[in-house]
Parts: sequence; structure tokens; C-alpha cells
Amino acid sequence: MRKVSIIVACFNGALTVRRCLQSIIEQDYNNIQVVFIDNKSTDKSVKIADEVLSEASVEYSILSQKKQGVSYARNLGIKHASGSYICFLDVDDRLLPGSISSRANYLTETTSAVTFGGYTHRICCHKSFRHLQFFN
Repeated sequence: MRKVSIIVACFNGALTVRRCLQSIIEQDYNNIQVVFIDNKSTDKSVKIADEVLSEASVEYSILSQKKQGVSYARNLGIKHASGSYICFLDVDDRLLPGSISSRANYLTETTSAVTFGGYTHRICCHKSFRHLQFFN
């Protein structure tokens, strides 16, 4: 089973970081690394991320950088990723159950180099949530 590194870019994501990380932890794929990149958040994003990830049985690292945007954060995450596969996730995203196993299995069984996905948008209680869905 090849390792999947999930790079989570964050800037002031205290309201959504717990759900985002829980959606990763609850995946049915067991070989996951989380690389959490904080873009100098001024809220409690990093504290919450550390609480959630330290209680999980998942390999993780939390890195901070000066505020340089999501592209720079993802590139930094790639440098620290140790997985055969890389997944990008923003702090306000959530993975659907089975997303990682579905994509990792597809990549392993085919000659494809990439999978991609979209999201559904849901509004509840005046808050907006995105749910990622992947297509092979």
C-alpha cells in the first residue's frame, strides 16, 4: 500500500480545520501522511490542527511559513511529503469517505498519473461547506 501525502494549506481556518482534518483521519486508507502548512494564521488554526492530529494515529507535520499564498504553501508541502502520491486539500474542504482509497487504488491499478475531482457546495446555518468528490 503506497503512502498518500495530503497537503493541507491553511490561513485563518479555525472554523473549518477540525472538520477538514477529521475527514482525513476517518479515511479507510491506512497509509496517510498529513502535511499541514500554516500561512501565518492569526487565529487558533495551528493549535486546533495540533490537537486533532496529535490524537490521531496518522503521520503528520505542521509547518509555518510567512504569508505567501496557497501555491507557495503547496510547494513547501511537496518538499516535506514522503508519499508516493500527493493530494492537495484546502482547510475549508472535506474528503468524502473512501476518497483516498478509491484514488490510490485507481492510480495503482492503471497507468494514470493523476486523478481529479470537484466539490459539492452546501449551505447550512449561514455557513458554507464544500465536499470533495473525485473522478478517475
